[in-house]
Amino acid sequence: MAITESKNQRGQWYFVHVLAVLTAFTTVLFFWLQSNFDLTAMDPLAPPPIPPRIALITLVGTIAMFWFWFRMLAACVRTTRAARSGVGLDPGLGLHVRGAGVFPGRMASRPSPN
Repeated sequence: MAITESKNQRGQWYFVHVLAVLTAFTTVLFFWLQSNFDLTAMDPLAPPPIPPRIALITLVGTIAMFWFWFRMLAACVRTTRAARSGVGLDPGLGLHVRGAGVFPGRMASRPSPN
C-alpha cells in the first residue's frame, strides 16, 4: 500500500506538533531545573544532583528542541510557503530566540556561592 500525499502531510503535521509540545515542555523543565538545582557549586566527584531519568528526559527534549528550531529555520528561508503550516513557525522562532537569551543572562546574574 503506497502512502498518499495527504497521509504524509498529516504525519508531518503531527510530527511538527509533537516537536512543538516537547519544546515547550523542555523549556519549562529547564526553568524548573534552574530554580531547583545549583549546578555551579557541584562537586565533580559526587553523584549528580539531578536524577538520571530527569537528565534523560532533558536530553531527549533538547534534541527535539533543536530539531524543531532547524525545521522553523528551514520554513523561514523556504522560497515557497507551505500549503498547510503545522504551527506558527515564524512567531515561534522569534519567541524561542528571545527566550534562549534568558538563560545566559540569568546564569550570569546569579551571585557566586563563595
